[in-house]
Amino acid sequence: MIGIKTYKASLTVEIMTSTGEQFEESVDIVLTADSKEEAEMRLKNVRASVEVNDVRITSVHHVGRAVKPA
Repeated sequence: MIGIKTYKASLTVEIMTSTGEQFEESVDIVLTADSKEEAEMRLKNVRASVEVNDVRITSVHHVGRAVKPA
């Protein structure tokens, strides 16, 4: 077979800010692997360090409308 297999893994990341605030965020990453089992094995008991390269807006969600008094 010619080609590269990729697998998307959904992770929950625990983040602590420089001020000590903690929160969780869901992130998806794409791994190159020959099988789902190989991708899962690469992530088993994984520890990670993170460097923030870029932050940009992806969408705006409007919730309701302001109603003008009659």
